Amino acid sequence: MSSLSNGLILALTAALLAFLYNVYLARVKEKLSFVNDCIQSVDRIEKLAVQYWLADGKETFQEELVAAAELRGALAVTSTFEDVFRDICGLRFAEYRRLDGGLFDAATGASFESAGRTADVSQTILVMQACHELRAFLRSERPRIYWAH
Repeated sequence: MSSLSNGLILALTAALLAFLYNVYLARVKEKLSFVNDCIQSVDRIEKLAVQYWLADGKETFQEELVAAAELRGALAVTSTFEDVFRDICGLRFAEYRRLDGGLFDAATGASFESAGRTADVSQTILVMQACHELRAFLRSERPRIYWAH
């Protein structure tokens, strides 16, 4: 009888550990998905910003507003990740906010949304640097996700 009860206790313990491990993996995968989604958003911002800053202003004011709105919309997406990254980054969250703010400043700086805007290579370089820094930071957070729980 005692070997049967020991086997039952062992089976229940194994089932509980398997359940807890699956919960842990689900949380990790969800947070990794957020990091990957944010990296994809940064890639989209970079593409739109480079197109915006390497071209002269659009022919009509309406076209200029559409191009600026696309870029602003892409930038707004990164702010939706803020709550998740507060949890993921922990004490490094201030660094994430600094990099995200730097990307926003680079993408919307200089003569953004102004009449007679001309192509600005230096602004393009700033955007590309800001995107690279934010992507590198996000990638460095991936391994921390496994140990943060």
